[in-house]
Amino acid sequence: MAEDDIPKTAVTSPLGLFEFLYMPFGLRNASQTFQRYVNKALGNLSFIFVYIDDVLIASNSREQHKAHLKIVLDRLKEHNLRLNYSKCVFGQEKVVFLSHTVSAQGFTPLPDKVQDIVNFPQLTNIDELRRYLGLVNFYRAFIRHAAEILAPLNQLIVGAKKKDKTPILWSDAADKAFNNSKKALADATLLAYPKENAELRLVHHCRWIGS
Repeated sequence: MAEDDIPKTAVTSPLGLFEFLYMPFGLRNASQTFQRYVNKALGNLSFIFVYIDDVLIASNSREQHKAHLKIVLDRLKEHNLRLNYSKCVFGQEKVVFLSHTVSAQGFTPLPDKVQDIVNFPQLTNIDELRRYLGLVNFYRAFIRHAAEILAPLNQLIVGAKKKDKTPILWSDAADKAFNNSKKALADATLLAYPKENAELRLVHHCRWIGS
């Protein structure tokens, strides 16, 4: 914590006021501040992906991976950043990262997360619908024509407030969207990476609904 900011973190307890000397993640801007610092330490390395305190190192061989790992560890040490060894995995061909299974072939959603969505009970109110859409949208990239499939459900929350317990006016279209979104995610397959040096084309189309 910056010395001038320490008093701003004071909390009251039966034993008096306590202040944080180190930044806790509970503060409003803590995650963004930490992300910026980690980006400063590792951001110019092309073989890594960092999200807050999760670091993914991608290498083409074990020898290269060892070299990459040494670079990352040296950078972390240089910036006084420490790792929790029990949470680290090294030299893996397949890893779980940000609720995805990542490999050299591409990435897929986690089966248990998909099963949670497939088993999601019948929706009864707007708040439940919001939670369901949040789960589905996290894996949206795996659902072809997701916007079109989810349109009847999204329409139900237009103008609704957060934590709205208003009962859903269920319709055949909404019921179909609910079941089709589950099936689409259950049938999701691997998302492969673009081939290196391949020609890429951007194809767009106009529809009555966003995609």
